[in-house]
Amino acid sequence: MKKLLTLIVLFLSVNVMAQEKVHFNLTPLASFITDSGEDFVVVPFEGKSTHEIYQTLSTNVGSIYNDPSKVMSGVEDASIKVRGYSSNLCQKKVILTFDGGGHYQLEFKIKDGRVRVTAPYIENQITFNTQPISYGEFRYIVSKWYDKKTGEPKDKNKNDISRVENQINGLVNSILGLDASTAEEEW
Repeated sequence: MKKLLTLIVLFLSVNVMAQEKVHFNLTPLASFITDSGEDFVVVPFEGKSTHEIYQTLSTNVGSIYNDPSKVMSGVEDASIKVRGYSSNLCQKKVILTFDGGGHYQLEFKIKDGRVRVTAPYIENQITFNTQPISYGEFRYIVSKWYDKKTGEPKDKNKNDISRVENQINGLVNSILGLDASTAEEEW
C-alpha cells in the first residue's frame, strides 16, 4: 500500500511540475502566432536566475547544433538568438517530391524566473534540391496552403503546415528544455 501511495504522489508531483510546451501556429502570411494571437510566449523558470537560465538555454543549443558558435549569438544573461538552417522546411511536388530548405530565426529574452520566446521567423528564400537547384519564396509557398477567402488551411496542405509547425516548435521546445530529448540527465 505504501508503495502504491508513493507512486501516486510521485506521479502527481511530476505532472504538477511539468511545463507546458510552447506552440506557435503558422499563418497564411508565413508568420507565427500563438493560439491567443500573440507574437511571443513567456515561459516561467521558477526560482532560476537569469544566469542559470542563460546557461541552460546555451547548453541546450549546444546539444542540438554541431557548432553552436555558428548559429547562436546574444548578450550573456539577457538574450539568445539562433539563426539556423533546415534542409527540409517545406516540399515541392512536381512529378517527384523535393525538399526545400531555408534559414530560420529564434529569439529568447531572459529575465529572472522567465523567458520570453519571440515568434519564430523563417527567411523568405527557400532552396529546393532539384536539378538544377531551384528557389522559391516561403511566403508565396505558404500562402498557397490556405484558402484565400477564409484563411483556413486547405485539406490537402494540412500536413505541410503541420510539418513546418512541428519542426519549428520542436526546436523552440528543445532549446527551452521542454523536450524529453534535451531534459537534464541524472548521472
